[in-house]
Amino acid sequence: MKIEQMLHGYDNGHRLLAGSVILKNHSDMDTIATLSDWSEYVAGDGRESSYITAYPLKDSRFYVIAKTWYADEKKRPGCVWTHSLLLPFDSLNSLDDFKRISSLFKRPSEEKDFGDYSRQIDYENKQYSREDYQPLMVDRGIASLVMAGFLTAKNSSLTFGGISNNRPYEELMLGVMTAVPMQMLQYVSWTSGTGYARTLEGKPLTCQVVSGISESLNKANVNETLQWITYVVDALMQGDVNQGQLIRMFADDINDSVENYAAIVSVLYTLEDYLKTGRNGEERFVEVFEILMKAFPKKGEGRIIKKLCASKTFSNRYCKDKSFFYFFATLPLDGVFDLEDINVDQRWKKYSKANHDEYLTLLGSICASERINEWGMNVMRDSVDTLSESDVTFLVENDYHLFSTITHLAPRLLDKIRWVSLSKKDVENILPLVLDERTQYGFTQWGSLFKALLENSVEINWQLASLMFSHSAEATKILFDFVNLDQSRYVNYSLGMQLSRHTGDVMKWLAGAESITENVAYAIVNSVDEKATAVVSSGATIWKPFLGLQYRSLRTEVYSFLFAVSFNWPSEKTALELMRMAFEPLHKLESVGKLSYSNWARIAPFMEPVKIWEEWDKCRKMRKTVVKRLKRAGVDKNVLASFTSDRELNEQLMRMW
Repeated sequence: MKIEQMLHGYDNGHRLLAGSVILKNHSDMDTIATLSDWSEYVAGDGRESSYITAYPLKDSRFYVIAKTWYADEKKRPGCVWTHSLLLPFDSLNSLDDFKRISSLFKRPSEEKDFGDYSRQIDYENKQYSREDYQPLMVDRGIASLVMAGFLTAKNSSLTFGGISNNRPYEELMLGVMTAVPMQMLQYVSWTSGTGYARTLEGKPLTCQVVSGISESLNKANVNETLQWITYVVDALMQGDVNQGQLIRMFADDINDSVENYAAIVSVLYTLEDYLKTGRNGEERFVEVFEILMKAFPKKGEGRIIKKLCASKTFSNRYCKDKSFFYFFATLPLDGVFDLEDINVDQRWKKYSKANHDEYLTLLGSICASERINEWGMNVMRDSVDTLSESDVTFLVENDYHLFSTITHLAPRLLDKIRWVSLSKKDVENILPLVLDERTQYGFTQWGSLFKALLENSVEINWQLASLMFSHSAEATKILFDFVNLDQSRYVNYSLGMQLSRHTGDVMKWLAGAESITENVAYAIVNSVDEKATAVVSSGATIWKPFLGLQYRSLRTEVYSFLFAVSFNWPSEKTALELMRMAFEPLHKLESVGKLSYSNWARIAPFMEPVKIWEEWDKCRKMRKTVVKRLKRAGVDKNVLASFTSDRELNEQLMRMW
């Protein structure tokens, strides 16, 4: 640190005798000349009448600390020597101890060369330990008053009278300066010795020891009994220089605000538990956040103290990462911290990767809290990129509230569900989220969901069936693959209605099937129009799986459908086999009057005409139709000998040939 200096004294009048700098601002040079002249101070009890004067030069950006000695060796009365040290404003907050500055003062002598005063002083800060502290020897009440006065220097005026020994006051005021940031010191001026009230720019000095009065006249605009002042004064009385240095670390946060100063000091004594409240580190850390929220509500305010408190190294002294992030996510901190400045997001990412299980627990704690702030909402939302399928399964099974909360914030979480591993209860719990329009847009795993619904026997209504088929191109395949695995499985009405709208998909699935169950057969014949273009164009071969059911007792609608659909390919072998499979049961039912109108209506369009008096005989129509079709297809007549299991019926067919 570079300190400029000046020496004033008598040379045919009080004037500048030497200096390492000449200020460009003439007014400031005049101020130094005026305040370096004798103040008419007279020490009591025969003590040396030296004193210190300190004041700012705002235009020149220097703070002057000057010591004045009465020049007894001069013949002319009222002569003094004044050694002024000019400290750059920009260096004040980094100065170690203002009391130590007093060791730089040198009283000149008449004979000595003044060259030493014409050179800059290189000042190096010192590291202080507790052993270096030198307690103040002044009344504690006076120390509190001076501290309050310096902090409110714009509106304070302290005058101490009846003081015989001003040395303790010098130590006090230099000590107080160590605990006051430059932004406040620029309004502080004081002197430890004057015979009258001195002024600067027309206003009384902030604090002055006046030998010409017997009583003190003091005015400070801060209650010096407040806890935060007590904390600072305690350190001051003990000579704790380090605390003052610590406070000045946050000078830019404090600026010239007493409220900000109080907040910074409150943070320090809270963290230290100076008042011995018995609260643990986490409780004190929460209180610190509350202080910061109140004192520095905007992210551009209190940046230094906020950055310190949010740092991992510092915060871990009082709470673990898990607690820190919980507080940071749940306290009302919206807009308080500059997230980029404190780098909390990067810290969060490292934590979540290194402590995955704890991270999941923490998300649950945040979710369960009464309040989640904006940052907390963001980390919940961003967790969708961190959580694995296993994590999501765990949340579904163990913390549905957390799962639901994250899903509403980030619907993409639904795509990480491992549906196949979930129970029916879990699937039914999640289903409302999939159906909710606010979260549905982020979901793409409709096929997996459909499988889970089927596997867990979840009731599928019309709305749900419609969603499955409208969002999953594989819905038909998924449904038939499932039903076709077990004779007991079936297609409900809602799903059957969807199949009727996807005939092409039904044909595609059937083309790849080797065998089908009865319930699959029922689903197909009840949902497919045998005359549909997709059915006709698919050919007869794909219907071979139905032939595997020919020895079963099927519902009549299967036979009527197969009989009708076979006529799409009049001469194809498979189509003729389908007709053969359907003919006997239909003929048998009609022969006893049990073929329903709807089933007859389905096959009636394909019947061969008969004589008018035979119109009533539907069985004859069916036999004639079969015979005519076989003849047209070039089938050998002998096929009819074993065409059905009924020998008499076969003989009727043979005679009709």
